[in-house]
Amino acid sequence: MKCPSCGAILQQDNYEGRFINHCSQCNGIWFESGELKDYIRLLIEKDKTIPEAKIETKRNVIKPREINENKRNCPKCSAGMEKFNYGYDSNVILDKCVSCDGVWADGNEIKALAIHIKGNQKLDKLGQSLAEYSEQIQHDKDAADVNRFYFLTYIPILVPLGTTQNTRKTSFVFYIFFLINIAVFAYQYFYVKNPGEFYLKHGFIPAFSVSTEGLSRMITSMFIHGDFGHLLYNMIFFLVFADNIEDRFGHWIFPIFYMGCGFCSTIVHGLLYWGSTIPAIGASGAISGAIGAYYMLFPESRIRILIYGRTITTNAYIFLGAWLLYQAIYAVIASVSISMLFSRVTFFGTIAGFTSGAIFAWSYKSHERGNAPIPSMVKKQ
Repeated sequence: MKCPSCGAILQQDNYEGRFINHCSQCNGIWFESGELKDYIRLLIEKDKTIPEAKIETKRNVIKPREINENKRNCPKCSAGMEKFNYGYDSNVILDKCVSCDGVWADGNEIKALAIHIKGNQKLDKLGQSLAEYSEQIQHDKDAADVNRFYFLTYIPILVPLGTTQNTRKTSFVFYIFFLINIAVFAYQYFYVKNPGEFYLKHGFIPAFSVSTEGLSRMITSMFIHGDFGHLLYNMIFFLVFADNIEDRFGHWIFPIFYMGCGFCSTIVHGLLYWGSTIPAIGASGAISGAIGAYYMLFPESRIRILIYGRTITTNAYIFLGAWLLYQAIYAVIASVSISMLFSRVTFFGTIAGFTSGAIFAWSYKSHERGNAPIPSMVKKQ
């Protein structure tokens, strides 16, 4: 492992029967999850010269987000690390890995932390509890803000109600994906007490992209939704368009196609927000792939849509083109103004999902033409 501060190779030392990873250049120490407190406790017991910190009634608390310093990477898993003020107000700023929960402490921070803990053991526990509670509230607030925006701007504008495209055989695989999304949301609604923590644990975090955990998060994030509005909008599009795509591709190719579009969407989001620790959730990328495929396969199909309370019928290429333009507008807004707020709503990822679905459908359609023609579809009256 390399030191996240100076880049030197960390050396493993034995301290009182415990192995720690130490940098001989800057004297920083890497602690696995749960090791920091044990190390400090042993240090306090062994070194009697460590003074007790003075209890201050007034103190200017350093806010980690105000520290102008490049984000460090975890020496163990290479994920991004977030700075935090130990015990909320100790002003000992440490780096914690958002993936493996390991902690990095610079050389001068070890003694400062020992002094703080020795003189403020009870206050330290209280401060830590307050910090965790504040973080929980902030994560929930962020999720609520993003999902409220997602619902209010999407639902009133473009809602498909059905198409005139018949299927030649019974489609059922897409119902399995539909039921998985519903089941996961039901679990979130009835059993998840802290949505922010749930998103952090199972959502896709760009900082974890290159790890094994990144792959598992790519899968789990595709079945998580922020609220009922988020789920409803995605599932409406899915039910309207997915059966025709499964009918055209077949029962075996469709799930590969669906997951593949979701992966493409997530990868693009990860590249654009590289290093971000804000989780992205939702099936938008995979469903957008189905929309892109529909656009290529059935451009002349008629689609009934609800727009601001009125029902109209239009060609698929007009409706889906307008939907894609809508995504592009918000993607630009997200990138130039309030990108941190929108980074959980993957507009560019949605466009990537649409594009990957369209490319796959174009390739599949070209292959069909080169082999056997597909019988013409009979349109519904």
